[in-house]
Amino acid sequence: MGKENEEDTIDLLTQVIKLLEDFDAGELRLIAMQSTALMQGGIRNEGIYRIPALPDIMLSGNVLKGIAYVSIVQSFPSMIEKIGLHWEKEYAEALKKVE
Repeated sequence: MGKENEEDTIDLLTQVIKLLEDFDAGELRLIAMQSTALMQGGIRNEGIYRIPALPDIMLSGNVLKGIAYVSIVQSFPSMIEKIGLHWEKEYAEALKKVE
């Protein structure tokens, strides 16, 4: 991953962490399940998506991926490999930005 893409991913994950920080564990699990279920059909980065757990938010494909990643890491960490996003380093950097 190039430095520019890495920084974009860190920024995305930072924003998603902030977005999800006030949700309780049950809500995060629901967001994780709904976002990953939507991704199963394939998504386009420039597409627009909605998930029922976040009804007022229109999500780009990239934001949907970020929401799926963060919600899975926070609620089902052992399942992270199953979604095919390898953002461990970027997630660690994003966490530093929100501390």
